[in-house]
Amino acid sequence: MAATAPFALLWPTATNGWSVWLGAAGLGVASFGVVIYNIAQVSFRQRVTPDRLLGRMNATMRFLVWGTQPVGAVLGGVLGQVYGARAALWIAGALACLAFLPVLLSPLRGMRHLPDEEPSGQVSPGEPVSSVKQSRTDGGPNAET
Repeated sequence: MAATAPFALLWPTATNGWSVWLGAAGLGVASFGVVIYNIAQVSFRQRVTPDRLLGRMNATMRFLVWGTQPVGAVLGGVLGQVYGARAALWIAGALACLAFLPVLLSPLRGMRHLPDEEPSGQVSPGEPVSSVKQSRTDGGPNAET
């Protein structure tokens, strides 16, 4: 996101004519960065979270991310009403450029490898599927009936 977020600063440059395409390109590049970030962070969260807590973790993250969107919409509307739409877009673009800071300043920055332990019930590369099926018949939570 740190590499693609500055393209959000192209949003407010869109006016009539060719600059609309400049704003659209900025939106496309910034959105691409968000998609890449989401893939990486969801994969990381699912890998480090124990199976029994995956539902809670995903529900919490959905609440934090999606639950704050209405607040951002209201704030954006207020900024647009008070300062104008273009100024609100400049503020949104500037804030998008700062969105990577929580991850940069966290301990995640120094993490280079995911934990080695495979989540239960998943096949490791080269492991026959039959061995996983046998491990699920021991009466555990993933046991087949």
